[in-house]
Amino acid sequence: MSDHSSTKVHPVIEALEQANAATVVINGFLGTSEDNVVRLYDSLDLSSYIEIPKDDIIHMKSEESDKPGTISAFVRSSSEILSVHRSRFSALNLNQQLTPSVPGQFPTPISADACFYACAALPEHQFMEDMEHIKSDLTLPDSARNFRRQTATDILRAQLTECESKFGSPLVINGVKGVVKNILAKYPI
Repeated sequence: MSDHSSTKVHPVIEALEQANAATVVINGFLGTSEDNVVRLYDSLDLSSYIEIPKDDIIHMKSEESDKPGTISAFVRSSSEILSVHRSRFSALNLNQQLTPSVPGQFPTPISADACFYACAALPEHQFMEDMEHIKSDLTLPDSARNFRRQTATDILRAQLTECESKFGSPLVINGVKGVVKNILAKYPI
């Protein structure tokens, strides 16, 4: 039997064992932020970032990867995270930026890097249009409205699940289920 007294426990394992909580790993570029949060950018163009409460970060470590300056944050899965996506354009072009140039193809307010949110933009826009049609058709009985809403929700869930399989889980609590819940809250009938 070998002597393990001089062997040290890996610092990530030690932190996770001490926290004894479900965690998710979030990778990104560390940015400046308020004292009570940590800001991680999706890319170096600064168009998209998340803020994680410092109290919910169990451990952070620098990544030795092909993207220098990235870190991995081990975050409590129960943490509420703020996600911000920014885009800049002239005030003259406001309506042009907010209106799809091709029906069904909404401009993506996220960095050009492929990610879950870029993939999810079109299904959410389609769902919004479906909800507007359902709301505006006053001849529909309630049972038909509910059926159409459920059908649109099922299609949305399937499309978001496909985005998740391509790009990984979204940075929200409960993954696709949480995204669907947030979208449904934005578009009530």
